[in-house]
Amino acid sequence: MLGNAPTPLRGIRVGNVWIRADGPRLAELAAAGLRPRVADVLPLDRVAEAHRRLAAGGLRGRLVLVP
Repeated sequence: MLGNAPTPLRGIRVGNVWIRADGPRLAELAAAGLRPRVADVLPLDRVAEAHRRLAAGGLRGRLVLVP
């Protein structure tokens, strides 16, 4: 294993996943109908509200914070 990967315990398999930005592939996925589910878009100064909402649970989708 590379880097600081955790030690596998209790039969858990540990591995590294490497990703990179790929705009053209993301465009293909979007054209195929893949859409992320976004519950709300909030300005960064409302981060405390976002944390409260996440802690409360029940969100259908992600909260997006915009700087």
